[in-house]
Amino acid sequence: MSSITPEDYKELSQNLKLSLGIKKNPVAIKLFQSKDEAAEILPKFDDKVRHCRMVNIVATEGRSFYSTLDEMACNVGAAVLGLQDVKLKVEHSEPDKEAVGYAPLEDAPFDVDAIVLYCNVMQAYEFTTIYRKATGNRINADFAGTQALCSEAVIIPSHNNRPNISFGCMGSRNDGKLEPDELVIGLTLDDAKAISDYVNAMNEI
Repeated sequence: MSSITPEDYKELSQNLKLSLGIKKNPVAIKLFQSKDEAAEILPKFDDKVRHCRMVNIVATEGRSFYSTLDEMACNVGAAVLGLQDVKLKVEHSEPDKEAVGYAPLEDAPFDVDAIVLYCNVMQAYEFTTIYRKATGNRINADFAGTQALCSEAVIIPSHNNRPNISFGCMGSRNDGKLEPDELVIGLTLDDAKAISDYVNAMNEI
């Protein structure tokens, strides 16, 4: 578990927005093994839509909530996130989860598994260069245009402890409201902290 706490999240979010020039909220995601644990800190989502649409709602409206399998309109996305056991060909969570938590990073009340950023091409370029300067690492993107906001933007970063870039998929482009000029970046809390520390250091020079 990361030593970064929710008290740090506001600064991390502000520095991501500042350094990349993004307008939408960085979205924090957590996979809960217990829906009761999620219910203690988050309201339940009140509709049935795809996971990618839920991420977009947080990014654009700043809402926080949790969802269970009952609120997931995409069976494959739900399986990717570990809410049900379905045979999959993409990277996915173990099917031992009962809920998924969503919140703007700046006020997420949970330990974050992954952060999703909505970017245009130039903002993604800025992320790539800042990430390299902050960590010394290159980004090795892993995408196939399928299960983008679930597998490519949440599971791959959290499982492999590295950022990933996705150009979206049919679901995220249509139901998920991903704009024609947008792509998404999935990153870990440690990635966000490294970038935030780099931004702070540059501001001191």
